[in-house]
Amino acid sequence: MAKPLRYLSFEKDVITLSYKGENLQKSFFGARIHWIKWNSLIRNIVAKSQVEGGLPTLLKRHPWFFLFLPMILWKMIKTTRVLLKKNSIIHVHWLPNALPALLLRKVYGTPFLVTVRGSEQAYIGKGIIGSIVKKIIIDSEYIVSVSATLRKRMIDNFGNPERTVCVPNGVDLVKSIDRKAFFEKELSLVFVGNLTSNKAVHVLLRALANIELDSNFHLNIVGDGPERGTLLSQARSYDIEQKVSFLGRVDHSRVQEIIQTGCLLVLPSYSEGTPNVLKEAMACARPVIATNVGGTPELIEHGVNGLLFEPGDHKMLREHISYLAENRNVAKEMGLKGRQFIIDQGLTWENTANQYLKLYESIAARA
Repeated sequence: MAKPLRYLSFEKDVITLSYKGENLQKSFFGARIHWIKWNSLIRNIVAKSQVEGGLPTLLKRHPWFFLFLPMILWKMIKTTRVLLKKNSIIHVHWLPNALPALLLRKVYGTPFLVTVRGSEQAYIGKGIIGSIVKKIIIDSEYIVSVSATLRKRMIDNFGNPERTVCVPNGVDLVKSIDRKAFFEKELSLVFVGNLTSNKAVHVLLRALANIELDSNFHLNIVGDGPERGTLLSQARSYDIEQKVSFLGRVDHSRVQEIIQTGCLLVLPSYSEGTPNVLKEAMACARPVIATNVGGTPELIEHGVNGLLFEPGDHKMLREHISYLAENRNVAKEMGLKGRQFIIDQGLTWENTANQYLKLYESIAARA
């Protein structure tokens, strides 16, 4: 969510966790960055966890880390308090992080809004945490969801439809589209994401095992995580090890470049919010094969700009891959329609920033 900052000209401060103790930069897109650091013990634990996706992913994979959450929240409160000014607005990302904002509102009256992405559902309606979440929802100026599906879910749980709004994440539109991959005999596929069980890369590998194509194929896997070793073994057992490249983590600035080396992107996840990697592929005019979960159907119209299948259905995934492999013109047309969808819907970071600016202005007007 840092990219919209480049389009916002007012004074901005970003408070974020330094997972490995790094302090790489003091500013980003015109915003001052304030790092919350760990003590050496916690830093060593986190560094060895190989977690991408921030605090939500860390807590999901290592529930025991909740023991450290009060310390993290206290550091957030202290850091935020120093930065507060008369006209400050606190914008929180991830619902549990809003507890410091709630407390600061009670003491100093500073308004806040919260962006939710879906992982928060695990904390809704559960004992004392559920009560705190409900209080956060009531006291926030806005609850911002990244998809219409999630907005409806939040309204169903908490009501307040007037203050629950949808602001989709944006994407950078590539200036030039590389179409070479559509005309190469070898079918090139790309997966981008954390290598966790939920991302279900094992389903993709199973779909590719013994797939019957007129041409060969190659899969580039971008990302890393705890399933990497298992996936390597699986590829070896299917005798497709030479057709699969594990590229590891790459700088985000290179993701769309790698996507354009492929003919299509595959996202076989068991669950998703509204994955930005789909938008990035669509912005590159690449068709997408993805599971019919979360906010994905809001982006992918089956048979128009991509293909959908049910989670875990490796046979249907195999059929979809084969179909696009054998119908490259169809694949190219789907990709172009996906790019046009991004343009028509205004799913760019600039538009995301403009929508947030309107919310900020609305909050300031009521202050």
